[in-house]
Amino acid sequence: MEQEHEGTRVLLLTEKNESFGELKYAFDALGCLSQVATNERDVQVLLRKQAFDLICVDYELAQSQKFGAQLLRENQKKLCLVLVVPAEKYAQEDFRRFEYLEWGFQDLIVNPILRESLHDILRRWERKLELSKFDIKTLSLLNGRQDGVRDYTSFAKDLSSFRHESLQLLAGYDLHLLNSLARQFTARARDAGFMSMAERTQKLDSTSGSGVPLTMWKTVLHDCEQLEKQIEYYLQTAGA
Repeated sequence: MEQEHEGTRVLLLTEKNESFGELKYAFDALGCLSQVATNERDVQVLLRKQAFDLICVDYELAQSQKFGAQLLRENQKKLCLVLVVPAEKYAQEDFRRFEYLEWGFQDLIVNPILRESLHDILRRWERKLELSKFDIKTLSLLNGRQDGVRDYTSFAKDLSSFRHESLQLLAGYDLHLLNSLARQFTARARDAGFMSMAERTQKLDSTSGSGVPLTMWKTVLHDCEQLEKQIEYYLQTAGA
């Protein structure tokens, strides 16, 4: 695992989050080239001087919009924007798990984070890298490319179809078809880059174990509905 991510360029944006020092150490230990910026001027200077593959923004900064995703989109191409959420905030009942989509981010990490978990996150994104170049299919929306807009629009439609088909099958509790539907949509979510949703729908496939509680299906379908709405909002704000 050590140095596996050598050459991946990471920018960490925070004002006063001391735990970002530990986060930087974790990135560096995995071979990344990471830098920390604490104000808007530093960000602008760094973005002019070099390109980054991954930009991690502190939750408080993103919430205050001092370092808005729009600012980064205007200055950077082919990057991944990650929201860094404090563990205590993430654990709160009112935390919106997909809120980062509304703000223009592609992913989130909970800080502090184990190095092994950070490694898994990097691998997830680096599957779409040709050594420090992110795959256009997943991130083209940031560059205003219409093929990316079509891909996200298509996934939002697939989310809606998955929800409605699942509800119909749940009415008759057709376990075989529900398992098949869960497997198909899990693959679709992974292909679109929504790994968190893929992990959740994968658990709905009960073929490898005991039956899945009805409440779990309802919870996941509710999350699907919320994600669908937030993707639609994201597309609207991107001018799709």
